[in-house]
Amino acid sequence: MPGSAHNTHEPRVPLPRVSIVIPVYNKLEFTRACLIALRANTADHLYETIIVDNASSDGTAEFLAQNSASVRVLSNEVNQGFAKACNQGADSAQANLVLFLNNDTEPQRDWLESLLDVIDQDPVVVAVGSKLLYPDGSIQHAGIMIVEDHPSSDLLVAINAHQGRPSSFPLANHSLTVQAITAACILIRRSAFLDSGGFDEDYWNGYEDVDLCFKLREKGWQIVYEPASTLIHHESQSGPERFRMARQNIERLHARWLGKVRPDLIIAGDGSSTETGAVLAPYRSSALGMLAAKENKAAAPSVSIVILTWNQLPFTKECLASIERHTPEPHEVIMVDNGSSDGTIPWLRELVQNRDNYSLIENSENLGFSKGCNQGIKAATGTHILLLNNDTVVTPGWLSTPRMSSVVSRCGHCRTHDQQYQRHPDGP
Repeated sequence: MPGSAHNTHEPRVPLPRVSIVIPVYNKLEFTRACLIALRANTADHLYETIIVDNASSDGTAEFLAQNSASVRVLSNEVNQGFAKACNQGADSAQANLVLFLNNDTEPQRDWLESLLDVIDQDPVVVAVGSKLLYPDGSIQHAGIMIVEDHPSSDLLVAINAHQGRPSSFPLANHSLTVQAITAACILIRRSAFLDSGGFDEDYWNGYEDVDLCFKLREKGWQIVYEPASTLIHHESQSGPERFRMARQNIERLHARWLGKVRPDLIIAGDGSSTETGAVLAPYRSSALGMLAAKENKAAAPSVSIVILTWNQLPFTKECLASIERHTPEPHEVIMVDNGSSDGTIPWLRELVQNRDNYSLIENSENLGFSKGCNQGIKAATGTHILLLNNDTVVTPGWLSTPRMSSVVSRCGHCRTHDQQYQRHPDGP
């Protein structure tokens, strides 16, 4: 209509898939190289760029002003630190996925698509990290290991796995489920990031990424290292300011998480080491588990896994995630809920709707362990029945041996698993 203030024919600009948040403080030469590599190796329609400038004084502000058509800039009058800057960027993000990126990185070909492939196909995964290489091609980051280091008296150490090894090192070239990944490059669901409180701003340029990952895993989510996504990282060039409050950061991490996080590796006083199998393991997408379940739908499952729940949703999430990662054998999962009040029931309802081999029995009150187990056994269709506590985490090969010696318990009250592996009464 002539004179109308509204143009109904104006095309809508689609929202980006990913909001890339880059905090910067000086180091203009790295910011420039990062943006060049980003544009060269990332499809334009996938992302928006948000740069948070922490009061740079080296010409960064002028450079960003010249590039305002391709980036959004948030400017702080003083250096607010990494955590605060990232939180500001996430608050401003338009996309449902946020990727935090250091300005001293250079993304390589297919880096973002490889991260999206993981997070798009697996609803259990909340964050994905890349393989980071030093300029000489050696590994800087291939996931983070949590170490209980008795010789140094530091019982909660976060170290970069395989640091210094060549990029081709076999163990660094498999997708892994990990406890933490570096925020130098981390793709994360924005809703989960905000729900977890984002980065703790009381950390100063160190350990805020590990703390965030611990918070996400505490809620039952998975974190994955994906080596198909590769970036160059000039970490050694980042300057000494990032280590200014290292001791305070470590003390804060210990105060919050020491004794609550199981280490991946324990180094004894004599220098011997033991891998615990707590979390660090080959990643198997839950989507593949769903596909296998659909392909085997016509055949009766060999095992019916009966799991009782009464609250403890984070434990239940991690238990089921480990089953999906490490159970290629035909199986069904029967959940029996005894009147949970912590969000377990709606979460299980949604899960069951998306899994052909899952079923849910809901009790309005806590009927106790024995009656709940009997309900699950009655509903079972498998040749065998396995009763499993919801506070367990299974590891590779757990179902391939009758004794299932590789089941790892979070708590000390798991029943003996060889007593729980029973022949179905109607089976052959």
